[in-house]
Amino acid sequence: MIHGSYELGNKEDFNNLQNFWYQKLKETGFQDIEDTQSEQRFLKQWHSRYFFIRNTPEEYQENMDYFDMSLHFYWNYADFQNQREKQIWWLHCQGMSRREIAADFISKGIKISDSLVQIIVARLKKIMHSQLWSSNDRNNSQEELDND
Repeated sequence: MIHGSYELGNKEDFNNLQNFWYQKLKETGFQDIEDTQSEQRFLKQWHSRYFFIRNTPEEYQENMDYFDMSLHFYWNYADFQNQREKQIWWLHCQGMSRREIAADFISKGIKISDSLVQIIVARLKKIMHSQLWSSNDRNNSQEELDND
């Protein structure tokens, strides 16, 4: 069999095997949805409707409002338990996922799990939402920062 002589981990052998099977698929009329000529293997075609269905203008605005409120909370909340907690919240405000935040800390030699990041972010979200800041308060605070 053609694939019996290929060694695991040998890139040239892998590429030859892959090309062999791609040719077999092509002969059967199979049309791959991925661009196999690029390393990223992007889809040859995509439909923007998927994005628009999942991200309505209202949802986009909700996200913008949430991160606006999150930044306001970052700059005005005085009771972070420590600098690590404040840094976690800052990275959350920048849109980083809990895994990305944990990886950032680990890359700096600080051991933390993504679960602990999630617990900290969830606790701070609860505090932030309990503050019930109005958008006028947030806008006034931003104007004060802009004038300084």
